[in-house]
Amino acid sequence: METVTAADGTTIAYDRFGEGRPLVCLHGTGVRRTMWALLGQQLSEFSLLAPDRRGRGDSTDTDPYHFEREIEDVQALAAACEEDPILVGSSFGGLLAMAAADAVDPAGLALYEPPLPRATLEEASERSLATETAAHIDAGDPEAAARTFFTEATGAESVEHWPIWPECVEFAHTIPRECRTVENFEIADAPTEFETLLLTGTESPQYLQDGIDQLATRIPDHTLATLAGVGHAGVATAPDQVADALESTFA
Repeated sequence: METVTAADGTTIAYDRFGEGRPLVCLHGTGVRRTMWALLGQQLSEFSLLAPDRRGRGDSTDTDPYHFEREIEDVQALAAACEEDPILVGSSFGGLLAMAAADAVDPAGLALYEPPLPRATLEEASERSLATETAAHIDAGDPEAAARTFFTEATGAESVEHWPIWPECVEFAHTIPRECRTVENFEIADAPTEFETLLLTGTESPQYLQDGIDQLATRIPDHTLATLAGVGHAGVATAPDQVADALESTFA
């Protein structure tokens, strides 16, 4: 484990795998840096940096939370690379990669199903997952917050078999703030000037696949990788397919 210190003094812990072009890999909501371990073992052309985003695992946190501080975290991680990194983001991490692109000026972007409900769900304005999960946190029930998030956002019928369960309950307080960021993110804010790999799984919820389709219409220099038989957790469940897509695009 290594660490960097963000602009506000927050400690960001990360693991480093392999040697080659640097990848800064940003995980989604309710998970940790451990989700990238299998991918790190698959890659032969890259050095993969996988942080615990602030508020979980071995990273610290600073109140009050602002999404802009996460962008500063990515800048600190990029500074730990010997050359401009490729930003790789899964789910919420994909939103963060897009938001940080202007500040980091990466060598490229790889986005695995960043959620874009304002662009892909007609009922997005009628229901707030941020409000629902925050109510569970306020009631002292972080387990209910985690269950609500995973079942509603990913379509999972149960979570007990997931490797991150029940550890994710320990940092369930981060779920409402990230859901709120998702609910406010506009697809018009997505950067269009970087070489971009777009990844989606055939078994993922339709709104996530639709988000990738919409990004594909906006980003001129993109490669689309559709992973057969794979869902939203493809980085962890199909690391070989993700590795192949990364290496064929950026190696």
